[in-house]
Amino acid sequence: MLWFVIPALDERENLPATGRRLAEACAAAGEAFRIVVVDDGSTDGTADVARAHVPNAEVLRHERNRGPGAAMDTGLRHVLARAGAGDLVVTLEADGTSDLAILPALVRLCREGGKDVALASVYGRGGEVRNTRVHRRVLSATANALCRGALGLRGVATYSSFYRVHRVEALRAALDRYGARMIEERGFTYAVELLVKLVRTGARLGEVPMVLDASQRVGKSRMKVLPTIRAYLRLIARLGLVERR
Repeated sequence: MLWFVIPALDERENLPATGRRLAEACAAAGEAFRIVVVDDGSTDGTADVARAHVPNAEVLRHERNRGPGAAMDTGLRHVLARAGAGDLVVTLEADGTSDLAILPALVRLCREGGKDVALASVYGRGGEVRNTRVHRRVLSATANALCRGALGLRGVATYSSFYRVHRVEALRAALDRYGARMIEERGFTYAVELLVKLVRTGARLGEVPMVLDASQRVGKSRMKVLPTIRAYLRLIARLGLVERR
């Protein structure tokens, strides 16, 4: 079984296509699946659209916007209370920029390749970011380089990817160790925090190159680059000084 966890903030225009593509990808691969959409305080009817147009979906709702990290924490805990042994948990954006053509390769890394977490990598060899402004690409690459240099996780070039496949046992090991602290970051930096905590509970990492095409998104990205860079710096300091103890 594949469980998909999708945080969503005002994504009514993107979710129907994302849900359709997920269903098509799972049907082509012969995979049973469930989709958990976490509506993070949307004001555009995202929850109603998800219930009506996303197949095999459960919709969880935050009454106010709490951030993508909080939404992911809600979704992962919901899935971990229900998933069976051997299931895989896939996290991805609601906006359609995750390339589902690489989903089978990500799944194989976990099922056959001995990896606990498989990341879609825009910074690994063969990966690329398209149709994004130059300053955003430069700042995103800078943040990734800071994380790589400071945290030094082996085997991957991309640290901040939302699009990942996890063995459910790896996530449960992190939850057992960290409890309520499994995801403390409320913003986009949660992805680096969770990755580091998974590694520190023994998870083995792998990645598959991905071309991220921002033109697939309807509307603008909600990531504020400079505040996110500052949040990465705070996170690196916290993980280095506190989590290593």
